[in-house]
Amino acid sequence: MKSKRRNLKRGWAAVAVALFALISLCFPCFLKTERASASSGAPCEVLYYNVDAVVNRDRTVFFEEEISFTMNVTKNSFYRSLPKEGDRFFSITAESPGNEEFSFSVDDNPEVDGFLDINCYGGLTAGKTLVYRFTYTMQVAGEKGDGMIVDFIGAGWPFALNNVTVNVTFPSAVEAYTVYSGSFGVAENRYVQATLLDGGKQMTLTAETLPLLSSPYGEWVAAAITVDFTLPKGTLAPYLSTRIFTPTLWVSLVFGVLFLAAGGALLFWQRKKPIVTPIVNFRPPKGMDPLRMGKFIDGAVDSEDVTSMIYYFASKGWLTISMNGKEPVLHRRAFDLPSGTPTYQRTLFNGLFLTGERVELSDLKEKYYKSVETAQSQLSVKDIPRYQSKSVLCTVLIAVCAALPCLLVPFLTSLIYVGGGYGYLTGVAMALPIALVCVFGVIKDRRKHKGGKGVTICLNIFSFLVMVVGAIVYLFAIGTHVMTEVEKLFVLVVAYVLVWLSPKALTDTENYNATLGEVLGFKEFITVTEKDRIEFLLKDNPELFYELLPYAQVLGVTDAWEEKFKDVLLTPPSWYIGGGSVYDYWLFSRCMRHASFTMMMRPQESGSRVGRSGGGGSFGGFSGGGHGGGGGGFR
Repeated sequence: MKSKRRNLKRGWAAVAVALFALISLCFPCFLKTERASASSGAPCEVLYYNVDAVVNRDRTVFFEEEISFTMNVTKNSFYRSLPKEGDRFFSITAESPGNEEFSFSVDDNPEVDGFLDINCYGGLTAGKTLVYRFTYTMQVAGEKGDGMIVDFIGAGWPFALNNVTVNVTFPSAVEAYTVYSGSFGVAENRYVQATLLDGGKQMTLTAETLPLLSSPYGEWVAAAITVDFTLPKGTLAPYLSTRIFTPTLWVSLVFGVLFLAAGGALLFWQRKKPIVTPIVNFRPPKGMDPLRMGKFIDGAVDSEDVTSMIYYFASKGWLTISMNGKEPVLHRRAFDLPSGTPTYQRTLFNGLFLTGERVELSDLKEKYYKSVETAQSQLSVKDIPRYQSKSVLCTVLIAVCAALPCLLVPFLTSLIYVGGGYGYLTGVAMALPIALVCVFGVIKDRRKHKGGKGVTICLNIFSFLVMVVGAIVYLFAIGTHVMTEVEKLFVLVVAYVLVWLSPKALTDTENYNATLGEVLGFKEFITVTEKDRIEFLLKDNPELFYELLPYAQVLGVTDAWEEKFKDVLLTPPSWYIGGGSVYDYWLFSRCMRHASFTMMMRPQESGSRVGRSGGGGSFGGFSGGGHGGGGGGFR
């Protein structure tokens, strides 16, 4: 019995040994089959990849790369990607010996922000062996004292790299170095042999294969080769000087000074400003009602101007006003306005009573704005041209001189220095903030004769905020691979100086100045005339206060006009239907001002907004964590 059990155990043991031997024989074949399948799925097989790099004292690195591969499939283009995380690339060239169909261009990567692509076209057919040569100079953005961290092979290749050789030449012997090669973000060297030659002034890095490895982003990319090296103190130029005195600095300086001089010349051309002489009078200029005066003085029709016309219509006897609690109520008295009444006055008056002969001002909310817009278009025909056409042209040209450096400097810098026909047009985004600041400046100029300093202060604050936001957007939106921070700041200073100067070229016409003298003289009467003079005039015209009130409103000096009458006993105007023996004008005035805002309101519209956000990266001492590098692929 025992003998049978021993034989059974020996039999099972023999079966287990046979199975283990079979699995051992088949498993390498299985791995080989998987690898062959993965290899056959790649778009190409890289035959070799050679890189010659020269580290210069000015912290630039010159690269000459040659990659050869055999196509497994047919593709439209091959691209070599260069990361733009602060680094700058100059003099990019590409060639493909023996490829008569070859052409190339340099463009921003259409799929991933932060990469510059050298796109190569032609001859990418299955079974064909190609050779590509790239040369470029990289200006390193990161500061590491007396050394650098450089990706000589970037962590962005979606297929394995075979027979890799990197030769690096240094300006002096390397004092210390660390090589990283492996998965992205891992501080180890698994694939590269490093050798120092010529007393440490040259380094050779070789790898039989840089295989595909999983990245933290869920992609399979070839292992990178990163070198963190230190050179003797003083070998490399100070980092700050390399960011200020760049080969492209002259583009910013020349074009900035050129447009600044052009803007200054245009302003000098418009240096002569006519002198306005106020003609003091206690009556408004002939034929000028409050709305026309309001439009004349600042070029716009606002709620104060519209409210002033209600007082004006009341003084004409066309309507009366009463109070319903705290709500002003208008009562129509004129149904056929006198002949010769301007069309815009008819539009405004009839628009008040579209719903009946009695109307509360709150009933005009979201309705009366249509009449106001129609009247404004009718009034514009009678406008006196304010600015000389030559001055308007100069203002626009100076604003253009402010915007052009923001667009042209990055565009020309990229076109001249990057290579491959690369043209960077992101600077066009500065046109909007510059236009807004210019518009605010024009509004300030138009309103300089109306009211106090409140509006001017608000416009100055808005202009400052727009300038700050515009500068921040420009500093971050314009890639550092095209312009340094110093170059961008210089261009912004030039732009904002010019846009601040542009409204100062505006010059009023002679006809406008002639009428303006009468308006300012009338305004001076309202604000400067002594109280005893006012009381004397009231004896002849007890309703003088109410007749001039709408003009004080449109000139923005209502408070000054009311201040003169705070100790004067006012009698109710003839057009006011009071509810008692005491006429509280001040309460009535506040109600009218509040109601004027509701009259101009438009119907509210609803909307929605969507947004999105993005992220970035950083550099460090690990595989794929240096400057430059990048990768490539096919489309």
